Amino acid sequence: MASLARALLVGIWMGSVIGVVLKLCLPGRFDRLAILLHLLLGWSGIITYEAVLGVLPGSTLTRLAAGALRSTVGLVFHVRDGLRIQNAFWHTFVLVATACRYGAVLDCMVLTRA
Repeated sequence: MASLARALLVGIWMGSVIGVVLKLCLPGRFDRLAILLHLLLGWSGIITYEAVLGVLPGSTLTRLAAGALRSTVGLVFHVRDGLRIQNAFWHTFVLVATACRYGAVLDCMVLTRA
């Protein structure tokens, strides 16, 4: 389990760095790859699902799943042209997904231990 967790952590950080570099150094050239990276990063925790199922509280898993779903639904607005405020919708979904994931960490580390 420890080696899988380390590999996942390295993969997440590598994906994040690659995404940042692509957006900063080559803006607009690899948009589909950036979307794929976003999806992979958002759902990367599914790799460890069986291992964490018995360890994490159900409320934490629910919040993590809610964050991943919101990120995925937000991509629908991100790739859709023609909506006047599609960028605002996209960022709203990303913000709410981030709040879900933050709530998952808070739930697991603080609330369930109180």
